Amino acid sequence: MKRSVFIIIGVVLIVLLIGIWVYVLFFGSPENAPDNFADLNFGDTTDTNLPINQPTNTEPVVDVGGAEALRQLTTKPIAGYQEVVSGGGLIAEVLYIEAGTGHIFAIDTESGEEERVSATTIPFTQSGVITPTGNHVFIQALNNGSREFLIGTLSSTSDTLEITKLAEEVVDYKATTDNTFLYAVQGNNSVIGKEYDPVRHTSETLFTIPFREAAISWGETADDTHYTHPKASNRLEGFGYKITSRGLERLPIDGYGFSMIGTDDFVLFGRQAGQVYENGLYDIENEEFLPFLIETIPEKCVFTSVASTSIICGGVSSGIGINMPDVWYRGETEFVDNIWEIDTESLTATVLANPVLQSGRELDVTTITIGNENTIYFINKNDQTLWLLDTSIE
Repeated sequence: MKRSVFIIIGVVLIVLLIGIWVYVLFFGSPENAPDNFADLNFGDTTDTNLPINQPTNTEPVVDVGGAEALRQLTTKPIAGYQEVVSGGGLIAEVLYIEAGTGHIFAIDTESGEEERVSATTIPFTQSGVITPTGNHVFIQALNNGSREFLIGTLSSTSDTLEITKLAEEVVDYKATTDNTFLYAVQGNNSVIGKEYDPVRHTSETLFTIPFREAAISWGETADDTHYTHPKASNRLEGFGYKITSRGLERLPIDGYGFSMIGTDDFVLFGRQAGQVYENGLYDIENEEFLPFLIETIPEKCVFTSVASTSIICGGVSSGIGINMPDVWYRGETEFVDNIWEIDTESLTATVLANPVLQSGRELDVTTITIGNENTIYFINKNDQTLWLLDTSIE
């Protein structure tokens, strides 16, 4: 076949292809193209740090009004919480700060209904506390990789939060029963304890600790007894101190991996003893040591009252392991806690709840508090959800 014939056939084929392409381009698009035609499978690109028209009232997502003693209050991770009690002494609601966004929600513990009371977004919210009246919050968040500390006041007429930034390097903080905040700031060679009044926006210095790496066990008010010790590590020896108006008073308790909490009457401590981590009680008035009966870390416990007649803890009967508390702080190990009540007078321990049997969940108790009307609240360290234990239900 001649070369000219090949050229003619090739030109005809090219013209046909161009014609088909033009037809498809202008006339061949399907009339009912699926909605995901341009879905490039990037996943959900919604910025969760923005207040995106979330409803202020939602249906219950967990059964808080059931007959079970142990109940899960939230499914989302939280940064802090507070039970708010009405004037008649009844539980009005539980407020919590949503981790990551800083939004604040109120849960009705009777119906389980949830309402968002603050839609002000505080990106990268890590932790926070709320005053007992529910009017003020203290929040730690990240801003460009650095920690920032914010005081917020909830509005009674809108879902916005009035925010004041604290221009200090805070290392620890707590809400008081007087509806103020206790906080500590780090200096060059010391830690300074202060009280902040969120109504007047004023602060007052309470005490000075003459070393920088200090952990503080705060009292319930600024005038209560406070304790301090060097931040715990199983590689370093720590010592317990009582904070007084005259300065620090050394207590006869110490050890590697040492940490403690306390009241006017007792100090609960934990420390490494050779290859074993041990707990103990120090009776301040009688200056004697008492056994504690369970194994835990003091931060997983709370005294039930100023009288210190009992302590509520998340812990185990035995087998806590070694290298505590470092591996727990770093999240390298988890507790499978029961919830215990330890009577400081009779020196007996009673199991109040077995979460594995009652909920089918393994819970690692932290940030535990005593509420009104036989209630105990805590956060599950494994997923940062909020839980309630009603001790009046067997």
